[in-house]
Amino acid sequence: HRLFWGDARKSIGQLKGSITVEEQKADGVEGGEAVNEDTPELPIAGTTARPSGTKTPVAKVMSARSTQDSLTPLPEKALLAGTVPLDKLWHSEPLAVHLYVLSARNLVSMEGTPSPQMSPFFVASLGSQEYRSTDTSSDTTTTTATAQMPRGSTNTASPSFYRHVVFQARVPGDAELRVRVFDRRAMGEELIGEARIDVEDRWLAYKREMQTVGPHEIGGAFLAPKRPFPVEILPLLKSGSSQHLGLPTGTLRAIVDLVPEEETSLYDEIPIEDCVRTEEFQLRMVVWNVENITIFKDLARRNDVTVEVTLIVTHFNGRRVAYSERTDVHKFAQDMANFNYRILFPITLPAYHVELVVKLVDIDTLSTDELIYAPRSYELDHLCRVALQRQGNGDL
Repeated sequence: HRLFWGDARKSIGQLKGSITVEEQKADGVEGGEAVNEDTPELPIAGTTARPSGTKTPVAKVMSARSTQDSLTPLPEKALLAGTVPLDKLWHSEPLAVHLYVLSARNLVSMEGTPSPQMSPFFVASLGSQEYRSTDTSSDTTTTTATAQMPRGSTNTASPSFYRHVVFQARVPGDAELRVRVFDRRAMGEELIGEARIDVEDRWLAYKREMQTVGPHEIGGAFLAPKRPFPVEILPLLKSGSSQHLGLPTGTLRAIVDLVPEEETSLYDEIPIEDCVRTEEFQLRMVVWNVENITIFKDLARRNDVTVEVTLIVTHFNGRRVAYSERTDVHKFAQDMANFNYRILFPITLPAYHVELVVKLVDIDTLSTDELIYAPRSYELDHLCRVALQRQGNGDL
């Protein structure tokens, strides 16, 4: 929650915490409220006086005492099952924060208009550690990007950076990871916008969900997207003055991985060069036949069957491309249809997401085509990653 001061509501900081609400039931007390016998009773606002002998709705006022013996901790069974104990929240853990800054898109100047004459670069910081994409080396962080990677871009509003930076952090503690994008000008540097990632929030959310849900259910608003290539599209906001605080000035494409100290040697870094180079591939699919057809759209229990295949490719810039092709038609097919048909699709990798959708369609000459069964979707992300790795190793 943001903290504001004065009638002008000047932003002076943020308050961060966690609130859990649960109904507590005490033994022998109706309604689950343990109330002191000496607690004063106050009439509820808006009620009228009632005749003698009738009960009046009352609000129980719980009194707070400053004596130590009156502070009774909640029983263990009163805590939500599986939640992280409070003392564990303040147990500091060392983490390696892997930041992959890929690119920025649609940057705008302070006046709010796109400028193709920008020379953008970024500065990433966590606590006292800082990395500048214009630097040739860094004392507080390490980078695995190769020398031919662009450290900044010239005359473009959609620069490509492709840098891998590693920060050392302790959580709770080093809470905020900041990535600021600047425009290099003749008179100095001008801040375009910044993206903020709460490392502490993500790690505690991850630890909490690990103890409260099954591994297959892990996910949420605070965690990175669950993809083989989890690219985040973060909004860049103009900051530094009250007039421009929160003004959107573009987007930043990045990947953030949090690795515990004991798992550092096991962490498989994302090869940043895979994000830079693109390779052209051909996806080949052979449709042999379809068996056990039990739904018939035509008379005499038959279909004129074709298989429609659609390849959907979502690129890192958000562009979505779809290719569709159908096999030949097996007319008067009953429980089986034969094709022996090969389908070829061009595909450019790497991609954000690759999906194959297969439909079984009944072809009608005088009316619209009908689906025989609901479409089936198959994700090909893993297959594409394997193809890229084998291409890089020279196995293809």
